[in-house]
Amino acid sequence: MSKGAVTRIVLGSITGLIAISLVMLFIFYKKKSKHKQEVSKKQSIAKIPIKAASVKGFSFTELEKATSGFSESSLVAQGGYGKAYKGILDNGTTVAIKRAHQGSLQDVSK
Repeated sequence: MSKGAVTRIVLGSITGLIAISLVMLFIFYKKKSKHKQEVSKKQSIAKIPIKAASVKGFSFTELEKATSGFSESSLVAQGGYGKAYKGILDNGTTVAIKRAHQGSLQDVSK
């Protein structure tokens, strides 16, 4: 093989590798930016308060009263994010109340 042919093969190989690397870099960048957009959308959705006419909100005092002060006798389950208690509202309705541990809520920015 002549010196010129070897040079063309080497330069062609290098050019091919650079082209493949640029395509892979472009694909990686697109996937990363799409993921950031999805996380951003989830964060903005999570901050929108949801209100419905048929949903009643409860004060902490009401929940505390329903569970006898979040007593251990009302405890029905415990998990990584907090404890679940059985409660009885003033109108006699039995409910389950989830009380999250401080700092246990997931933070999507992490």
